[in-house]
Amino acid sequence: MPESYDWEIGKEGSEATAEIEEMGKAEGVTVNTVLLQGYPAQEILNFAEKNDIDMIVMGTRGKTGIDRFLVGGVTEKVVRNAKAEVLVVREPCP
Repeated sequence: MPESYDWEIGKEGSEATAEIEEMGKAEGVTVNTVLLQGYPAQEILNFAEKNDIDMIVMGTRGKTGIDRFLVGGVTEKVVRNAKAEVLVVREPCP
C-alpha cells in the first residue's frame, strides 16, 4: 500500500481516538489510546492479553447477514476468543 494511505489511516485513527478520549474526560473517565496495525480482531486480542486487560469494551453497529459477513465481524471474533470480559455497546438507532 502507498505510504500516503498508511498516513491517512493513521490520521483518521488519531482523530477518532482523540474524540473518544475527550468524551471520556468529559465523563471523568481516564482513557488511554493506542493505534495498532494489522487484523483488527487479532490486534485487539493480542493487546488485551499482553497488557493484562480485564475488560474489552467495543462498539457495534448491529449489522447482520451479508453486511456482517462483508465487514468481517471484528466484534464477534473478539467476543468468541477473548480471555477477558467483553462489553459490547450497540450504536443507537437514528
